[in-house]
Amino acid sequence: MSYLANASIDQLATAHRAAFAVMLAALIGVVLGAASQREFFSRATQRHGWILLVACLAAEPLSMALAFSINEEIHLRREAALLTSRQQEVSRTLSRVERERLSASLAMFGGQVVETIEFPVSLENDRIANEIQALLNNALWFASPVSRLSTPPKGPLIQGILVSATADDQSQAAAGFLVGILRDTISATNFDPSPLLDPDQPRVRVYVGDKPVPRRQAVPTRLTD
Repeated sequence: MSYLANASIDQLATAHRAAFAVMLAALIGVVLGAASQREFFSRATQRHGWILLVACLAAEPLSMALAFSINEEIHLRREAALLTSRQQEVSRTLSRVERERLSASLAMFGGQVVETIEFPVSLENDRIANEIQALLNNALWFASPVSRLSTPPKGPLIQGILVSATADDQSQAAAGFLVGILRDTISATNFDPSPLLDPDQPRVRVYVGDKPVPRRQAVPTRLTD
């Protein structure tokens, strides 16, 4: 029904309630009209009841069809809104050209050892971790497979992406540069200046944490080794 397309969700919900009320009233009218045809009612009552019965028999299927149509329109609107939201989420995935351009920038730190940790594990976090992994692999960083934790590490739960590194200048510089890349393209990203333990194993760590917060709300949170 084309006229439903111009109505808002709230208007459709109101119309749906109204159509359902009419349908219910028509059903009650059918029962009363049928009951009025019994012999002990007067002819006038039977006549009025017959008119009521005919009118309600006509109104009931129409109101039912309208209620179902409106309900279907509301369902389609909500499905469309959900699909749009998912498409916007998917659109954050980098294109091949973008990935190649960013990887070319990161290639200046080619050979850098990097580890990626994910917690909590979710479809969205998997997507982000895999996107980061693809960037680093294309840039020829030595990226180990994503470590997906089953239990949270020590310390407060991390939101967004947190990058840290060992104290050596190369790893610190690589980590700082990576923060800028991820912050501008993937998600809210913070840098933890506290060096990682085991300085004899120079590396960068990328931690994909809880659902990323908007960049303006992102607060650095240190990951305890």
